[in-house]
Order: sequence, then structure tokens, then C-alpha cells
Amino acid sequence: TPEEIAAAFGEELLQQMETGNLYQWTPAIDEELFFWYALISIDSAQLWERLAANLQQSQLADTFQLIMADSAHLIPEVNNDEQLATWPIPARVTGGARYVQVILPNPLQRVFLRSLGVIGISLLIVLLAAFTFYRLFRGLMREKRLGELKDDFINNVTHELKTPLSTIRVALEAAQRHTQKHPVPPPSRDYLGIAMKETQHLTGMIDHLLQSRMLGREATIQPEPVWVSELLQQVAESTQISHEGQMELNTEGLDDEIWAMADPLHLAQIFHNLLDNAIKYAEREVVTVTVGQRLAGNAVEVWLQDNGPGIGPEHHDHLFDRFYRVPREREENIRGLGLGLYYVKNALQLMQCQIRVESELGQGSTFIITLPLATHENPLSGR
Repeated sequence: TPEEIAAAFGEELLQQMETGNLYQWTPAIDEELFFWYALISIDSAQLWERLAANLQQSQLADTFQLIMADSAHLIPEVNNDEQLATWPIPARVTGGARYVQVILPNPLQRVFLRSLGVIGISLLIVLLAAFTFYRLFRGLMREKRLGELKDDFINNVTHELKTPLSTIRVALEAAQRHTQKHPVPPPSRDYLGIAMKETQHLTGMIDHLLQSRMLGREATIQPEPVWVSELLQQVAESTQISHEGQMELNTEGLDDEIWAMADPLHLAQIFHNLLDNAIKYAEREVVTVTVGQRLAGNAVEVWLQDNGPGIGPEHHDHLFDRFYRVPREREENIRGLGLGLYYVKNALQLMQCQIRVESELGQGSTFIITLPLATHENPLSGR
């Protein structure tokens, strides 16, 4: 049949092209191909359905035009960037037409239009990422600047207040010694005591600022064997005397002579800060504080327990943050800057020690410090 002959001719032509035996397209080949095309009988409706299915499957076009005419001269010429067209193909088309042609939208333009959407979305994502990075960078620079301003403020406060407060304290101590030799009315003596107490309080606040500033820069840690119970008892008794009548002290296990590796100056200040906090946040006239020690493997645990109001679990993770203070109903009567526990945590970390807190509201608080035992194998012992 003509259809079988045309199909065989087409297959042979393709094979020659694939094997490289056909190098050029000649007018004779063109006429021969058109001759066999003209023998094929085409159903226009079936042709339209097959074209639509193939184009949909290949996603080349959503619409197309199928043009049929009696003469090739009657088919319009298509020559622009928006459309592509096949040449007029001779065939016996149902309805009497002798030529058929397909006009398609330019696939390059379609791909370009689709790419515009992808490019636009990609550009928007890049712009959003750049804007986010800019805001993040700006926020980091702002935080850095605020940190520098805060450090400058601490430096200025400590520098401007330390010297005059020392002078005031010396003057008040001289006045108190004078009152011991030359009695004065009780109100005057009380006023001197209040002035001395407030001066000591301000001096302690400045010391906390200095401690915090030191840990933020370069801290000098000199670990050495420390008799834990002796140091703890000395600090506890000194704190009890300085807060006369405000703390009842109990001890557990301090009779055992246990030596740990730590910096004695920093460790003493750590004990002082914890005891001072127990008194300051007690919310009662007299707070009971229990201090003790126990061995825990290759370490010694020191605990300081009070019967104060306790600390809610939501504050445990922030207790040792810089300038953090647990909200209290009577916070205006509690003085401080939120640096005491910050110093405690950082000083212990520099000494390769640890601290944890166990506390519930209404059940008091227990701070547990873990110190390495002083042994010859201890890596800190050679420093």
C-alpha cells in the first residue's frame, strides 16, 4: 500500500542519516518525499487529536493551528518570533484538501516566558536573603556597639566611684573610733552606723562590677591546693559577723580535711557572693544557711543551702546570666546589679569547676559547687 511504501522509505531515510550515509538534502530527495506524502490519506480529525496529544505530552504548546488548503499558495506564510510553522505537506486530506500545515507558538518564547517567572522568584528570594542578612548584620553591629557602651559605662562608674568611696569609708571608720573614746548621743552613733553600712554596700556593688569586668577581659587564675572546709568556714563566719543577727549558720561535714584545686581568692569571693545572696533575698529577718562538703569520686562537692523563698524552675537557666535578677514582689528593697552569680559561674569555669542549683518556690535554694580534688595527677596542680 502507499502508506507502507512511505513508511519504509522514511525508515530507510532515517537509518541512512543515523549511519552517516546521507550527507545532504537534495531536490530529488525532496520531490521523492513529497511524492510519497501525497499518496498518504489523512483523516483531519484524527490528525488533530494526535497532534494535540503529542504536544500535550511534550509540553511544547497548549494551542496550535491545523491549516488545510487545496493549494500550497493559499496557506499563509509564517515568519516571526512568536510562531513556528511546518512547510505545506501534500496529502489526501478528508474534505478535499490537498495540503496540510501546522502552526505552533514558538517554544523558545514559551520557555523564556516560563523562565521569567522562575527568574523573578529567584531574584525575590535573593533580595529577601540579602535584606535579612543586612538586618542581621546591622543588629549584630548594634549589639556590639551596645556592649562597648556598657563596658565603657562600667569602667567609668568604677573609676569615678572607687576612690571617693574609699575616702568616705576611711573617714567613717575614723569617726566611729572617735565615738568609742568620746561618747556621742545614740542617734549620731546610729547615723554613723547607717552611713558605714551603705558605704560598704556601694563598695560591694563596685567590687561586683570590677569582678564582672575582669572576667569579661583577662582574668588571673592561680589554682593551688585549698583546704575547703577551713576557707568555707572563714567566709561564712565573716559574712555572719558583717550581717549581724541576719544569718543563722549550720555546718555539715566540715570536720573532714579535704583539699581541692582552686584559686583561694576567687573561691572565697564565690562563697561570699552565695552567702550574701542568701541573706539579701531571704524575705525574713533571720535566714538559716547550712554549708557542708562531701567527696564525690575525684571531686569534692560544696553546698550552701538556705530556707529562703526559693527560685522557680523557669529562672534556673538564666540565674547565672549577666545582669539577670529574679523578679520579686519587694524587688525595690533588694539592691544589686545581677552580677554576683554571673561572677560565680565564670570564675568557676575558669577554674574548671562546676555549679548547679536545686530550688523550688517555698522550699529554699541549694547551690552545689564541684571542685577537683588536689592530687599530684591533677592537671591544674602544675600551674
